[in-house]
Amino acid sequence: LVVPWPMSTYRRCGTVTCIKSLSGFKFREDNTNKEEILDPRPSRSAVIVAPVHFYPVKKKLLVWYRCQLCDAQVTASPGEEGGSKHTLLVKTKAGEESDVEFDLNPFNHCVRRLSSSDETELVRRRFCEAQRAAGASVEDAITGQSVNVGELTSIKTAFAEFMKKPIGLQRPGWEEMDMLA
Repeated sequence: LVVPWPMSTYRRCGTVTCIKSLSGFKFREDNTNKEEILDPRPSRSAVIVAPVHFYPVKKKLLVWYRCQLCDAQVTASPGEEGGSKHTLLVKTKAGEESDVEFDLNPFNHCVRRLSSSDETELVRRRFCEAQRAAGASVEDAITGQSVNVGELTSIKTAFAEFMKKPIGLQRPGWEEMDMLA
C-alpha cells in the first residue's frame, strides 16, 4: 500500500499491483478500479509506504462508508495478491447491511473498541465538548483574571466597528484632500 500525493491537494491511498523495473509501477487507487503508472523514483511521485492492513474473519471494525461512520465485520480477508482489500459486512445508520469489498487504509477505518459506531460517536462528542469547555476561558495577561473567550471575540468585533469611525482631531475637508508625496 502506498500513499502518493503528486501535485494534487488531496492524498490518495492505493495498492501497488505490479512493479515494472525502470518504467514505473502500477498503482490502483483504493476503493476504485482506476489504475495508473507511477514514476519509480520517489522524488518524482512523492510516494511513501503505508502499512498493509490485514484482519482475520469476524474482526469488528469502524469504517467511513457513504459519508458516515459505520459498523463493519470482516467476512473475507485478502489473499497474498489482495493488498488490503477485505470483504466487509457493513451496517449503515439506516440499518441496511451489505457485503462490500473495501480497501482498508490508515484513513478510512479503525478497529472497533466500543460496542457500536453510535457509542463511538457519543464518546467523541463528549470529548469535543470537554475540550471546548476546557478552552472556554483564558488568563488576561495584564490583570491575571480569567476571561471568557466568547467575550473576547465580542470585544474584538466591537473594537473593529469602533475603528471604522474616525478618531482623533478631525478638521473639516481633511478627508477630501489629496495627499502628495
